[in-house]
Amino acid sequence: EIDRYRREILPLFNDLRILAEPLTIPEMFEVFRGSYCYLGNDTGPMHVAAAMSCPVIALLSSRNAPGSWDPDIADSLVIRHRTECEDCFLIDCVAEKHRCMTAITVERVINEARMFLKGRASDRAQPSYSLSVVG
Repeated sequence: EIDRYRREILPLFNDLRILAEPLTIPEMFEVFRGSYCYLGNDTGPMHVAAAMSCPVIALLSSRNAPGSWDPDIADSLVIRHRTECEDCFLIDCVAEKHRCMTAITVERVINEARMFLKGRASDRAQPSYSLSVVG
């Protein structure tokens, strides 16, 4: 999927980059301070992005009830596939094989992300640091 991401998403945004190395915690805060948007799953970095007022597009499973771990920021989009077994708290989903995540298609994410980002102001504050990631 990373190749498709590079083909279909990267060309839409001139300054979008894929980092080759993990960031330190302070670097992560600074990157999100000046980022246009966070797109990813429910992780610590998603919550850091929200804390830095960075708009968030988050893919969430149905492992927890809706709203349990949503980003704490108004400028967000949560993409989830609701299932009958929602709020199961399972880590290993044997019966459903993580249908709540596998049912979220790349096409859906691209379409919803495009709609969310369309018309957004591109004048987010630029960070006052220089970050070089070598990989």
